[in-house]
Amino acid sequence: MTKRKNPICVRPDCTRAVTHSKDYDGLCFHHAKAAGIAHHLVPWHKVHAELERLINGGWTCNAIEEDHLVFNTTLRDIKFHRRDRFKHTTYQALKEIPTLSPYRRPAWPLRRRVNALRAIGITFAEIGEEIGEKPERVQHLSYDRARWAPICLDEKIRAYYTQHANDPVREIDGKTKKLNLARPYDWDNIDNPHEHARASIRTSGDANKRQPVTPELLSKLDVLVAHYGTNKAASAIGINAKTITRIRQGKSQCTNEKTARRIENGYDKLHIRGGQAA
Repeated sequence: MTKRKNPICVRPDCTRAVTHSKDYDGLCFHHAKAAGIAHHLVPWHKVHAELERLINGGWTCNAIEEDHLVFNTTLRDIKFHRRDRFKHTTYQALKEIPTLSPYRRPAWPLRRRVNALRAIGITFAEIGEEIGEKPERVQHLSYDRARWAPICLDEKIRAYYTQHANDPVREIDGKTKKLNLARPYDWDNIDNPHEHARASIRTSGDANKRQPVTPELLSKLDVLVAHYGTNKAASAIGINAKTITRIRQGKSQCTNEKTARRIENGYDKLHIRGGQAA
């Protein structure tokens, strides 16, 4: 058997070993490509997904270049889709970078935590005083005025939330109550970006939630208009005549829960009286 000059590949009879075989499960590039592990070039969408993961974790292109030696020009080509394919080594280098940046953190998990604490009656001033920050800085997180936060602030907010998430609910001011914020126990996983927790208390603001105009709702509205006429139907169910016209003409594809509920109630009352038009 021919003795290998550079015995790196795990294949015992391989004479094509290359120095970067560590990227290919111990195989040389030739055998890694034959096994479907390696490719000369990787499509843009795969490389872009890795870069997006890092950017969402707080990395900048400059920080990636300085810490992990991936050229800024290459990163910008990926970010702005200036090429359709990239080297496998670039893809592998991005995959090996941890998601969270050592320099800053995304602000949205902190915003969720601050708002959840507000929902149980804890104020910006209380949070700021205990973590040693100005209330305005905590308020900026709550109001979505910051996309990123320093690591020290991230650690403080997370620690405070862990300590106070199970505190008893206090009296909440009217302004906060109208926001109908999700409380700590409304979240299954507060760090899951795909979860959208719904507040466990209902307020008058829920009546403004939009919903599609279904064929059933439109049919009931047509019955009311056929019986009363547009203006009298509007008066009977307590909504604007222009709103009825827009819904019936298809100009309003959605309406709020309050309007839909009034149409449903008006239709039910008409049936109870037996006054439906033929």
